[in-house]
Amino acid sequence: MKTRSISAIGVVLVGVIPALIGGPIWAVAFAVICMIAFVEYHGLASRISGRIPKVGILIIPCFAAVAWTEHQERLAMGLVALAVALPLISTTRRKNLHGASTDWAFAAAGTLYLGTAVFAGVQLRQMSGTVSRDWLTNLDSSLSLAWHDAPRGLAWLITVLLCTWLADALAYMAGSKVGRRKLSPVVSPNKSKEGFAAGLGAAAVIGVICFWGFGLTPHWLWGLLFGALIAWVGLYGDLAESVLKRDAGVKDSSDLIPGHGGFLDRIDALLFTFIAGWFLAIAFDRYLM
Repeated sequence: MKTRSISAIGVVLVGVIPALIGGPIWAVAFAVICMIAFVEYHGLASRISGRIPKVGILIIPCFAAVAWTEHQERLAMGLVALAVALPLISTTRRKNLHGASTDWAFAAAGTLYLGTAVFAGVQLRQMSGTVSRDWLTNLDSSLSLAWHDAPRGLAWLITVLLCTWLADALAYMAGSKVGRRKLSPVVSPNKSKEGFAAGLGAAAVIGVICFWGFGLTPHWLWGLLFGALIAWVGLYGDLAESVLKRDAGVKDSSDLIPGHGGFLDRIDALLFTFIAGWFLAIAFDRYLM
């Protein structure tokens, strides 16, 4: 238990401190985390298929880099094309093409699985705009180094993190105590519908608190909706990795984090909620706020 607790604190610090600082510090930190997670993904996929091309690990940090450029969307589409094309080129050089198409699909999917999350996470943190809470504006200003302030991006990112993590934690606690009906017995036998409902409710409440506390908007309904949607998307992020691990016949993606498995185990939900949170934040800022 002590080892698990220390590891949990370490994981939070490695991810949260760069997120608070923002800028290139966050971009580099999250890209490195996802590159490690790609290595773990590659190990899972190799157990399922065969000789998975590793070129995707070079594309993932590029997603973080293009998030800072002027023509982000065009360059991001170029990286998507590379994520599909480079593994194909690698497989065509084989002497034996048995299973090559499956290996190509796994390599491309893994690169996009992690790369698009990196792009969304960086974009989310640097979203422009202000918040109505001076303390958050001052915090972001004091943490930012040589780059522009982004207090609204900080508010959105923290909201997504808290909704994702607390939904998972409350779902686990409620499911272990009162869970009766299985949510997805084949993919994740320990998850229950009761636990998911508890996590969804917790995330909705956290969404309301964050929207008010961070000064995103005074309207509680939008925070409720945002939190609930993040929890729902996060569930499928968790289940997506569970599918991989079940298919590969392993419990954890790796043993890099004592008591917690691998990096992919810790960010599986965030890989989905960062993308969803980014799109939702854009939609909310443009149409609802």
